[in-house]
Amino acid sequence: EEENVEGMYAETKFLGHRLGQRYRQIFGLDVLTVRISSTYGPNRRFNAFRGLAGNALIAHLCRAVAFGDAVTLDSGGDHSRDWTYVADTARGICLAFDAEAPRHTVYNIASGRHYTVTEVVDALRRVEPHAKIRAESGHSNDDRFHESGNLRGVLDISRARDDFGYAPRYELEDGLREYIEWWRRVGVDRAREFDASRVAKDT
Repeated sequence: EEENVEGMYAETKFLGHRLGQRYRQIFGLDVLTVRISSTYGPNRRFNAFRGLAGNALIAHLCRAVAFGDAVTLDSGGDHSRDWTYVADTARGICLAFDAEAPRHTVYNIASGRHYTVTEVVDALRRVEPHAKIRAESGHSNDDRFHESGNLRGVLDISRARDDFGYAPRYELEDGLREYIEWWRRVGVDRAREFDASRVAKDT
C-alpha cells in the first residue's frame, strides 16, 4: 500500500491515516479511516489552484447548465473518476461513524463506478436536453488531471456494504439533476460567491 503513495496530496492523506492508526494502537482510540472519492454536490467551492480538475469540473458543468451557459472542453472527454454525490458520501461517513463493531479500520465510501467526462456530459444532456455543453475526446491537457491519485481506479466499496450496509443511492443522473436544481435555487448572483478566483479578484 505504501509503495503506491506518491505526491504531496496522496502522501499527506496517507500520513493522516497512519497517525490515526498509531493513536489507535497507543491510546486505544476508536479510529477509522474513511476514503471518499471525488464528491460533488452543493456548496462545492471553486479553487483557482486546482482549476477544473476532478469534482470542480462537475460543479462547473452543472452551474453552466443551470444558468444556460455554454461550455466546450477541448480535451479530457476520456478522463474518468469515481464521482460520488455528496448525499451518498455523507451517508456513508455517518454509517461508518455509527457502526458498532466494524471489522476493518479502513473503508471506501464512493459510487463504486467510473464515469468518463463524456459520460457525465451525456448524462447532463439527458437531464437537460437543451444543455449547451460538449467535451472532446482524449485526455486533458491540464496537468492537474494527471497528478498522483487523480487517475486511480474504481474504489472497492464491498467492505462498507458488508460491514454497515452502505450502498450509493444516487445514480449519476440523479445526482446531477439535484445539483443543477441547487444551483438554480442559489441563483446566478450568489453563485459568484462560490468562485474563489473571482472573489479574490473582486476583493
